[in-house]
Amino acid sequence: MSNLIFIKYHLNSFGGLEKYFSRIIDAFLKKGYKITILTTNSSEKKTSKNLKIVTFKSFKTFKFLKLKIFDFRCYSWIKRNKAKTVFSFDRISYFTHTRLGNGLHLSYLKRRELFEKPFKSFINKINPLHRAILKIEKKGFEQKNLKKVIVNSTMIQEELLKEYNFDPKKIKVILNGVEYNELENDFINWHHKKPLIVKKLNLDLRDFHFVFIGNDYNRKGLKFLLKALSNLKDKNFHLSVIGKDKNIKKYISFAKKNKLDKKVSFFGPRKDIINFLKLADCFTLPTLYDPFANALIEALAMGVFVITSKYNGAKQIITNKNGVVIDPIDTLSFTKALLTCMQTKKNFENSKKIRQTVKDLDFSNQLETLINEVIS
Repeated sequence: MSNLIFIKYHLNSFGGLEKYFSRIIDAFLKKGYKITILTTNSSEKKTSKNLKIVTFKSFKTFKFLKLKIFDFRCYSWIKRNKAKTVFSFDRISYFTHTRLGNGLHLSYLKRRELFEKPFKSFINKINPLHRAILKIEKKGFEQKNLKKVIVNSTMIQEELLKEYNFDPKKIKVILNGVEYNELENDFINWHHKKPLIVKKLNLDLRDFHFVFIGNDYNRKGLKFLLKALSNLKDKNFHLSVIGKDKNIKKYISFAKKNKLDKKVSFFGPRKDIINFLKLADCFTLPTLYDPFANALIEALAMGVFVITSKYNGAKQIITNKNGVVIDPIDTLSFTKALLTCMQTKKNFENSKKIRQTVKDLDFSNQLETLINEVIS
């Protein structure tokens, strides 16, 4: 089997993208491929004799310089070792294959202009980090060695074609996978476990339970969710917020200011995400930019009705059977969607129907498709 080079800036980060990368590596290793990962400050341990991790020491300097240094080191290592297949999961300027799990940075910056003040948008345009990312992104898409760009939604495919006049033949849409089969036992027992979970978290079983899961509350649209819920203060609901954000105190204060402090709990980063999906009547993610939110597809696999944003690439798998797509900036329509959702609490029968909508997206199917695309 040939040696494949994978590039991931961080291996020890926590999040949906990192989990997906780990899944992909394991899938290639099981096929017998030899894998070399180029990364920085990794705390990961080797899990196979066919896995080699090359770690480039990260210097204490500006982020944009760290990015440029990593890009240069990857390029130098690849040329020196005459690597033929280079699969990048981060923004670097040289690769043969890439998966845009983070989407396009250019599109992300343009999306931010919808909800940021003009001065902030101007600062973003002159920010050295954003400029460096955009330059590397553009260079990577224009290189002659590029064979395939894998995107996880048609939204990202359309953005790539629009922003970079890209050859559509080099784009392959492969939707994110989910642990559909692995989650079966958790799904089967959710209605038995919910009362115990609610009691342990000191919540009220009688409430309608909204759950928000995501890091970086600003990009994930938490403020818009809180605004919409502030119009429903007389209703019996509770929102559980899961994930990390350096400005979490600001959101706690915002909830208190809008008299939601008794209806919202901030749990921070958690490893027991599945427990929150067991108690959830509705998963809500009004994100302002997400190529394809992993948390959303996990919610569907757990039979949870979802409300998400038109700026989430995962909107393409939403139907009237499993969720609704809203414009998070339109507070009135968002509020109506929340209110409509509250008319029906999750029960075992409707959750089975919701879960069935993502049956074909089990990891085994999606990873096999991705592997075939890379080695073809």
